[in-house]
Amino acid sequence: MTDIVFTSDEEVEAFQPEDKSIDIIGYVECIEGLKTLKTASGHVLKFVVHNASKSRIRVLVWGTALATHYEQSIKINSIVEITGGNLKTANTHFRLPNDKTSTLEFNVQSHSLLTVHGQYDSSDHRVVNETYELIELDDVMLFNGNIGVNNTKEACDGEEDQVIVLIILRF
Repeated sequence: MTDIVFTSDEEVEAFQPEDKSIDIIGYVECIEGLKTLKTASGHVLKFVVHNASKSRIRVLVWGTALATHYEQSIKINSIVEITGGNLKTANTHFRLPNDKTSTLEFNVQSHSLLTVHGQYDSSDHRVVNETYELIELDDVMLFNGNIGVNNTKEACDGEEDQVIVLIILRF
């Protein structure tokens, strides 16, 4: 595999709402999944592409055929190149207060091309550890903000306990 150059922070910062025919290259940091819609689109697939620096952008694939097709191709840490997308300002109703993704969303079009260039090895990059207050599950509704819920399980295989991070928002 040849060296892949991810879209730079400067390029992402220069993106404007309604830009047409935009290309991005990065790795899939998280997959929000395939969601069934009550509209003619049928489904939307959402995932976040990271450039291994500061920039993250949410990618939306609209329409059942495209969404289910690309769902099969992308995995966490897949290096993706997406050409021919459009940018739109993200709907603030669907953004969390601490969302670290761009305020713009990359919309894959029927003429767009998504190419997977293998897997990204994140072992060379620093991982930022965030700490959260651990609480009992019974107390979840008493908190507002970032918390960790201790999900202790009796493990016979030596696995460590898991901490599930929740963001509790009350409106």
